[in-house]
Amino acid sequence: MGNRKAPGDDHIVKEMLMPIWYPLCNFLSEFFTLCYTFAWTPTSFRSGLIVPIFKKGDPNSAANYRPISLTNTFRKLYERCLKFCLLTHMPSLDVAQGGFRAARSGISQAWNLLALQKQFEQQYGVSPALIFMDISKAYDSVTRSKIWQLLHPHLPKALFYTLRHLFDHVTLNVVINNATSLPIHPKRGLLQGSILSPFLYAIFINQLPALLRTAPVRFPLYVDIATRARTDGDGPSADITEPSFALVKYGAGPRLSETASSCSPRLGVVRQKTAIHSLLYADDVCLIAHRRDMPLLVQLCEEYSLRFDFKWSPTKCALVNYHSRRRPIQLYGINVPIVPSYEYLGVPFNASGIDNIAFLNVSTKKAKSTMALFRRLGVHQYGFGLMLALQVYRVFVRPIMEYALALLGLNATSAMAIDRTQASCLKMTLNQSERHNAPSMVLNMMGNLPTMYTRAQILTFKFWYSLQLKARPFTLVECILYTHQRLKIAPALWRRLSSNKIWKLYKSSPTHTTPRLICEEFQDAQMLRWTSQKSSCLRALREDTTGYDPLLFYPCTRLERLRLIRWRFHHLPSFPLSACRCGAPSANRFHYLAACPLVQDIVNRIHLNLPDDSIPLDESYDDQGIATTHILDRILNSLPSNLSFCLGTHWERIWPLVLELITQIDIANHPAGSFAEEPPSGELFEHYLTQQHHFQQQQQQQRQQQQQQLIQHL
Repeated sequence: MGNRKAPGDDHIVKEMLMPIWYPLCNFLSEFFTLCYTFAWTPTSFRSGLIVPIFKKGDPNSAANYRPISLTNTFRKLYERCLKFCLLTHMPSLDVAQGGFRAARSGISQAWNLLALQKQFEQQYGVSPALIFMDISKAYDSVTRSKIWQLLHPHLPKALFYTLRHLFDHVTLNVVINNATSLPIHPKRGLLQGSILSPFLYAIFINQLPALLRTAPVRFPLYVDIATRARTDGDGPSADITEPSFALVKYGAGPRLSETASSCSPRLGVVRQKTAIHSLLYADDVCLIAHRRDMPLLVQLCEEYSLRFDFKWSPTKCALVNYHSRRRPIQLYGINVPIVPSYEYLGVPFNASGIDNIAFLNVSTKKAKSTMALFRRLGVHQYGFGLMLALQVYRVFVRPIMEYALALLGLNATSAMAIDRTQASCLKMTLNQSERHNAPSMVLNMMGNLPTMYTRAQILTFKFWYSLQLKARPFTLVECILYTHQRLKIAPALWRRLSSNKIWKLYKSSPTHTTPRLICEEFQDAQMLRWTSQKSSCLRALREDTTGYDPLLFYPCTRLERLRLIRWRFHHLPSFPLSACRCGAPSANRFHYLAACPLVQDIVNRIHLNLPDDSIPLDESYDDQGIATTHILDRILNSLPSNLSFCLGTHWERIWPLVLELITQIDIANHPAGSFAEEPPSGELFEHYLTQQHHFQQQQQQQRQQQQQQLIQHL
């Protein structure tokens, strides 16, 4: 179980159980075995709280809320134990189902739809029609008796009756504003929030793809599906069998469970040409067919819903690339709306594939609005600090732009657009508007944030690497890849992945390397390209480019950190150049290197405390004899990336001097300004060192005591 999970009516969370996990495991093991044997559970296991979560629309309408079930913590533990048993015995799900299954993801399912679109175009010369089906109240409309009928032939009796007992004898209470409703005993539906509900729902809708294969369509779309593992009795002719319109039983022959179909390694398999007319991801259903065949498939979907006692939502369904006015698509007598594009699993699709423009517009707009919200909450350098702001951007905002980025195949124009969005978000971490001319590339280097083009290359490499070297033979994406390579279908689509720059480096590497290492090398190479383009980036190039810039987390006051950041951005000394307090006009940063008497003493003390071999003291000069590097830049670029490395080294003396120097530069650069009295430079750093020395002494004393106890015991 994960941490910080909402408890049920028992008010017990995982964190309460961790201190007593060992004796608790022994007790729960025996207790769960008893419950499984008799297919009976305590009443608290079958009671829960319903919390309505607002989705969108009118907040006063109950239909716009999703009921989430908060169940007993011990029920969650019990369900997690039952999950592995269920996956072992349940029939393998249809290959078209990609939701809540190992070795599959929403990204791979979206890629499957794109690949099938390209295959259809190449085979029949026209783009296929798509219909995205929406089930009305998917989990709440499930007829549980249908699930039990499907599972009864496959599950052991104890597991079957245990599942039926857990879901059929449930008591729920709705909680709103600390008010609880009367008990409810639902006759239909699955608990949204239960660990087993996604798998039970997948079984409920599992026969839909097989039913659609029986349709006599005029434009079938075949894929070489792996149906079972190869045995010694299979000859070469058993590689690929002809298509069958009967219900395909994946796992026929040698036993193939849902667990095996998801986790088995690469091995010899027997394939069967199978028609793929639909893609499922949990309750998200997409039909793909010629526009002449689409009415028949929709009719079968309607019949399936009537047989299994659930309803599609015609107004929420959407048709793409369907223009037949004589035969409008209807569900229950209601026309399905026709749209130019539709967002499937977070990726907008149109008639020709992924709608790159719509995808980038939506992702960039959402990323900017999310970062603007954090900015209003104080997540910037003047609020919670620049490091926290960069961490928030990396964790919450950048994934919005990165989702499905590997599928797009960015060109130069798209890469520049998404990089501008990242620059705008990074400026918000400085509490500045988009129009402000901030050195965003320096901020990228301080936060170890590559460009979005670099991230796109890395994500594309990881996706292609997983397809080439980690894809399981029974997954749909691997079956489509096998089919397309055998029949040479859509070579340009797959070339988009195989021509990835990092993949080429990985394949041409003379020594064995890991994907993580090759990605880090590529990112470092891209960062060196930035430094060669701009002098501001060159000044901020650290020796250790991994992680965050140490000046973001080294102990100092808030004002001292802001001065260091301004120095990094070349905003200190301020521009236009002003006179120094020493009387020098137009004092630039190199004036405070050797010419200014106000800081000369501090610079000399820094030189005296630096070891001879740590940082070169000789300045670099250009053709006109003007210094091109500053000792303060070289010190900041040489800071250890870990504070513990400062203990017992010259950095204990250098860091307070750096803070004193940057403070005096700021004061000297504003001759007309008045400054409030500040605490001594490095006071917080010295406090940190004192705590660390005290902690090390305690650890050393504990080790000595343990050694003495061991000697006495011997």
